[in-house]
Amino acid sequence: MYSILYKAFSGFSLGNYLKHFLLGTSFPILLYYVANATHTRIELDLYIFSIVNTLLYPYSRWLYLKAMHYLCPASFTPWQIIFSFFNKLTTIYVCWMFALVILPIGLVYGYRQQKNDNHN
Repeated sequence: MYSILYKAFSGFSLGNYLKHFLLGTSFPILLYYVANATHTRIELDLYIFSIVNTLLYPYSRWLYLKAMHYLCPASFTPWQIIFSFFNKLTTIYVCWMFALVILPIGLVYGYRQQKNDNHN
Protein backbone atom coordinates (compact mmCIF):
# COMPACT_ATOMS: atom_id res chain seq x y z
CA MET A 1 0.00 0.00 0.00
CA TYR A 2 2.85 2.37 0.87
CA SER A 3 4.50 1.86 -2.52
CA ILE A 4 1.25 2.62 -4.34
CA LEU A 5 0.84 5.91 -2.44
CA TYR A 6 4.50 6.73 -2.91
CA LYS A 7 4.23 6.21 -6.65
CA ALA A 8 1.00 8.22 -6.85
CA PHE A 9 2.37 11.20 -4.91
CA SER A 10 5.96 11.24 -6.17
CA GLY A 11 6.87 14.50 -7.82
CA PHE A 12 4.51 16.40 -5.53
CA SER A 13 6.63 18.41 -3.11
CA LEU A 14 5.69 19.59 0.37
CA GLY A 15 6.44 23.19 -0.59
CA ASN A 16 4.07 22.95 -3.52
CA TYR A 17 1.40 21.43 -1.28
CA LEU A 18 1.74 24.20 1.32
CA LYS A 19 1.65 26.96 -1.27
CA HIS A 20 -1.56 25.67 -2.83
CA PHE A 21 -3.03 24.72 0.55
CA LEU A 22 -2.73 28.32 1.73
CA LEU A 23 -4.37 29.48 -1.49
CA GLY A 24 -7.13 26.89 -1.08
CA THR A 25 -7.98 28.08 2.43
CA SER A 26 -9.36 31.28 0.92
CA PHE A 27 -12.60 29.50 -0.06
CA PRO A 28 -13.61 28.26 3.41
CA ILE A 29 -12.60 31.60 4.89
CA LEU A 30 -14.72 33.43 2.33
CA LEU A 31 -17.61 31.04 2.98
CA TYR A 32 -17.35 31.68 6.71
CA TYR A 33 -17.31 35.47 6.33
CA VAL A 34 -20.24 35.49 3.90
CA ALA A 35 -22.27 33.26 6.22
CA ASN A 36 -21.36 35.46 9.17
CA ALA A 37 -22.28 38.66 7.34
CA THR A 38 -25.64 37.30 6.23
CA HIS A 39 -26.30 35.60 9.60
CA THR A 40 -26.75 32.26 7.86
CA ARG A 41 -26.13 28.98 9.64
CA ILE A 42 -23.68 26.66 7.88
CA GLU A 43 -24.55 22.98 8.07
CA LEU A 44 -22.04 20.39 9.22
CA ASP A 45 -21.85 18.70 5.82
CA LEU A 46 -20.75 21.97 4.22
CA TYR A 47 -17.98 22.28 6.81
CA ILE A 48 -16.83 18.73 6.07
CA PHE A 49 -17.00 19.37 2.32
CA SER A 50 -14.93 22.53 2.72
CA ILE A 51 -12.30 20.83 4.86
CA VAL A 52 -11.95 17.85 2.54
CA ASN A 53 -11.75 20.03 -0.58
CA THR A 54 -9.23 22.35 1.04
CA LEU A 55 -7.00 19.41 1.96
CA LEU A 56 -7.27 17.90 -1.53
CA TYR A 57 -7.10 21.15 -3.51
CA PRO A 58 -3.28 21.27 -3.77
CA TYR A 59 -3.20 17.85 -5.38
CA SER A 60 -5.97 18.67 -7.85
CA ARG A 61 -4.24 21.94 -8.75
CA TRP A 62 -0.97 20.06 -9.27
CA LEU A 63 -2.74 17.59 -11.54
CA TYR A 64 -4.37 20.43 -13.47
CA LEU A 65 -0.99 22.09 -14.04
CA LYS A 66 0.50 18.75 -15.17
CA ALA A 67 -2.36 18.26 -17.64
CA MET A 68 -2.04 21.81 -18.98
CA HIS A 69 1.71 21.37 -19.38
CA TYR A 70 1.08 18.15 -21.30
CA LEU A 71 -1.54 19.79 -23.56
CA CYS A 72 0.26 23.12 -23.98
CA PRO A 73 3.98 22.61 -23.23
CA ALA A 74 4.91 26.20 -23.97
CA SER A 75 3.62 28.33 -21.12
CA PHE A 76 2.51 31.12 -23.43
CA THR A 77 -0.71 32.92 -22.61
CA PRO A 78 -1.95 35.03 -25.51
CA TRP A 79 -4.69 36.66 -23.45
CA GLN A 80 -4.55 40.07 -21.97
CA ILE A 81 -3.67 40.34 -18.29
CA ILE A 82 -7.30 40.81 -17.14
CA PHE A 83 -8.49 37.67 -18.92
CA SER A 84 -5.51 35.76 -17.63
CA PHE A 85 -6.32 36.81 -14.05
CA PHE A 86 -9.96 35.71 -14.32
CA ASN A 87 -8.88 32.49 -15.99
CA LYS A 88 -6.54 31.78 -13.07
CA LEU A 89 -9.30 32.50 -10.53
CA THR A 90 -11.71 30.24 -12.41
CA THR A 91 -9.26 27.34 -12.54
CA ILE A 92 -8.46 27.75 -8.85
CA TYR A 93 -12.17 27.62 -8.01
CA VAL A 94 -12.86 24.63 -10.26
CA CYS A 95 -9.87 22.71 -8.86
CA TRP A 96 -11.03 23.44 -5.31
CA MET A 97 -14.66 22.59 -5.99
CA PHE A 98 -13.93 19.26 -7.71
CA ALA A 99 -10.89 18.22 -5.67
CA LEU A 100 -12.64 15.10 -4.40
CA VAL A 101 -13.47 14.03 -7.95
CA ILE A 102 -10.04 14.86 -9.33
CA LEU A 103 -8.18 12.94 -6.61
CA PRO A 104 -8.72 9.40 -8.02
CA ILE A 105 -7.72 10.57 -11.49
CA GLY A 106 -4.57 12.14 -10.06
CA LEU A 107 -3.67 9.05 -8.08
CA VAL A 108 -3.90 6.87 -11.19
CA TYR A 109 -1.95 9.44 -13.22
CA GLY A 110 0.81 9.74 -10.61
CA TYR A 111 1.06 5.98 -10.18
CA ARG A 112 1.31 5.35 -13.93
CA GLN A 113 3.79 8.19 -14.39
CA GLN A 114 6.06 6.81 -11.67
CA LYS A 115 5.70 3.30 -13.05
CA ASN A 116 6.68 4.51 -16.55
CA ASP A 117 9.66 6.43 -15.13
CA ASN A 118 10.91 3.28 -13.38
CA HIS A 119 10.74 1.25 -16.60
CA ASN A 120 12.80 3.78 -18.59
